[in-house]
Amino acid sequence: MKIAIESFWLNTKELTGVGYYILNTLREINIIEPNNTYYLLYTGEKWIGPNVGENFIPVCYGKGKVTIDILFNLHKVIKRLSPDLYHAPFPTRVPPQKLPCPIVTTVHDLLTLHVEGVKKKFLFNFTTRWAWENSDHFLCNSNYTANEIKKYKYIPEEKITVTYLATAHEIKKWNPPGTHILFVGSLTHRKNPLFLIDVYYRLCKILHDLPPLIFVGEDRENNGEKILRLAGQCPSNGKISWIKYINQEELADLYSNAALFILPSKLEGFGMPVIEAMSAGIPVVCSDIDVFREIAPTGTLRINGWDVNTWADAIKNLLDDSDLKHRLSEEALNESANFTWSKCAKLTWSVYNNIATTSRKE
Repeated sequence: MKIAIESFWLNTKELTGVGYYILNTLREINIIEPNNTYYLLYTGEKWIGPNVGENFIPVCYGKGKVTIDILFNLHKVIKRLSPDLYHAPFPTRVPPQKLPCPIVTTVHDLLTLHVEGVKKKFLFNFTTRWAWENSDHFLCNSNYTANEIKKYKYIPEEKITVTYLATAHEIKKWNPPGTHILFVGSLTHRKNPLFLIDVYYRLCKILHDLPPLIFVGEDRENNGEKILRLAGQCPSNGKISWIKYINQEELADLYSNAALFILPSKLEGFGMPVIEAMSAGIPVVCSDIDVFREIAPTGTLRINGWDVNTWADAIKNLLDDSDLKHRLSEEALNESANFTWSKCAKLTWSVYNNIATTSRKE
């Protein structure tokens, strides 16, 4: 089978969530069916992403702005390549023109509709309209997201398959008791990093021996600057630091040596860092939102609401209770075993096969 996949997020030296999703899913599919040909469609001067294999062929479809190239160039390249299937790893990657092959679109979330301003919502709705109209099937990384596109985009259930993601990085096992409290994720308002600092300040008042708090993730919405400013105001028995980007080995060390992992998100489509922390066996504290209840029903300490004192008291109790930490660690390891790229790839390949076969019959 010849598969074309839009690979903007893969064409970089510093992969993030969608890039890891593309890379790990295709690698595993290639193990299942090594005779496929993959066209990695990208924009830019040259391909700087990973060399995945001989049957993975980078193909440039434009050198300008991605949105413009998708609107006016992408369909021409797909038509020339004549693949059996086109996979858009994000709804904005479906062009408006009719394609000569079926389309599978991955939907990671609809968070823009919940948290962004009017202008961004309009742009999202405009650039995703062809995904909802023209895609033959949708892959969602959680039942939460699947329910979102049923509710807001009226996609029928038979056109949706849930393919859970797995860890983006190589993970080392937890090395208790740990030296720091860890947050991993882009510093967006919805992930609540500034709220976590308020909680940490409260912990400084009620705990004498407090591990430092480390944020790892790219800056969004100027929260990185705010974290650095607040770090300078931290009480003397605490310490706050921010690491914008580190390599996989360094991140694996930060995970394994963490005392706790904390993610107080208000909204998530999946929550890959939670799965990474659970895979290491780290005690995880997170918000009690729909998707965390789905992917981690017992392996995390979930806290309802965003009251600073409630969070601080719960974290203090966990830091002081070694039995609870080890119970959460065992449950996290058991639950995280359900999330593998092999499972994701098998479901994705099944969708590819079914959609391409149906299209050929028609």
